Amino acid sequence: MPEDPALPAAATLLGDDAGPMLRAVVERAGARLLAYRPVQASYRPGRKLLVHYECRVDRPAETDADAGGGQPVTWTLIARTVTGDAPQGTLVLERGPIRVALWRFPYDPFLPGLPAAMDPDRVREVLDVFGAVAGRPVLAIRSYRAERRAVVEARVDRQRLFLKVVRPATGEALHATQTAFAAQLPVPPALGWSPALGIVALPAAPGRTLKEQLMLTEAPLPRPDSILSLCDRVARVPLTTQAIGAAQSVERNARTVAALRPGLTGALARIVAAAQTLPSEPTATVHGDLHPAQLLTTDVVTGLLDVDRAGRGVQADDYAMLLAHLDQIARAQQPSARTRTEAFAAQLRARFETRVDPQELVLRTAVVLVGLATGPFRALDAQWPELTDRLVRRAEYLLAP
Repeated sequence: MPEDPALPAAATLLGDDAGPMLRAVVERAGARLLAYRPVQASYRPGRKLLVHYECRVDRPAETDADAGGGQPVTWTLIARTVTGDAPQGTLVLERGPIRVALWRFPYDPFLPGLPAAMDPDRVREVLDVFGAVAGRPVLAIRSYRAERRAVVEARVDRQRLFLKVVRPATGEALHATQTAFAAQLPVPPALGWSPALGIVALPAAPGRTLKEQLMLTEAPLPRPDSILSLCDRVARVPLTTQAIGAAQSVERNARTVAALRPGLTGALARIVAAAQTLPSEPTATVHGDLHPAQLLTTDVVTGLLDVDRAGRGVQADDYAMLLAHLDQIARAQQPSARTRTEAFAAQLRARFETRVDPQELVLRTAVVLVGLATGPFRALDAQWPELTDRLVRRAEYLLAP
């Protein structure tokens, strides 16, 4: 990544110097670092770079019951730049102007419920409070965004549950949002929540997502009217919290992409300037992250997932989010499947255009693509520079006269 003068540790986190840093953490735990690779990053120019590492570690079995009988095991270590006070409970390493805070998953200082969510005995205690089926849970981490949230799958007998782990201060709001949506839409109802731990328990929802349906050439796709109807039902969910709209986040996303790919600065500036003309006054409840993996479908919509980002916003942002993701799914598919996805997106766009000005919809879709352009670097894809360029150029193409 390009040099960031405000974050002198950034080059260390994604360079060869990360090895000694990670080795210090592993050896402090009485283990030996065998190999490592960065697998995820979160970057805010001038403010923060946070990196997840997958580490192969060797630790004698007699000192670690989880070490697999003395065999190498995989640990996830997280390192982040520190420009002020370091998070409590982290190991801080300093060398000159470089300050880095590190921790080992699941001991995230911002998610105090995560260790409990990864402990079968603690999860059993939580499930007993929620009245879940009896039995010892088998746990698997499904997603983890350090400092922000995690999703843990718990299998008990034949029942599947998901534990969403968030900062405790946001747990009540997530539970309330989930409950409000479940009262009016096919959304999994919250089984309960732990205020102290920031854990919200949800049942698994049956069915295939729209993204999965698009990958199966013979699978039915939902009628555009059923998606529009779902959006209208979402609009009536009584929430008072504010969703973060695409136009509100485009400047931040553009700054991140421009810092990573300076050659895109001009294109990004033009998109940001165009986005300033978009109406942003909240008029309805929106999902806030409506992409094809959030919709359970057959030939109609049968379920809606992940309402974490829902709030009052502009309904056209949900439309644009879905269209932008469909655009990128189509571009990654083989020709026959791509034609099917593009035809579906065109039908959906035509239906959305009965509700919103076509040019506004195009602009909002371009703005979403700028947000998606932060994804390849976040995933540390080997081709992230090219993929980032492609997303921004696609957004610029959509706005061409």
